[in-house]
Amino acid sequence: MVQGETIQVKVDKIDQYGRTVGRIWQDDLDIEEAMLYAGMAWHYKKYNQEPKLDRAESRARSLRKGLWSGTPIAPWNWRHGAR
Repeated sequence: MVQGETIQVKVDKIDQYGRTVGRIWQDDLDIEEAMLYAGMAWHYKKYNQEPKLDRAESRARSLRKGLWSGTPIAPWNWRHGAR
């Protein structure tokens, strides 16, 4: 989605493991929202309750776009052995 493009990372914080937490923008396009809308990502509501992100994921689910075209297993369930 952003390969070869100029992006901006708006850093929110550095987490306890030293990872950068933030948002990626390409001009006025919120890449996180765009990926959710395309069914290319999960919205982890535990850490982000933004309604627009929830709506983007819900729309992708209802249209069976991207990962929602099958029977996906949430990454947090996969990590805990629900494979």
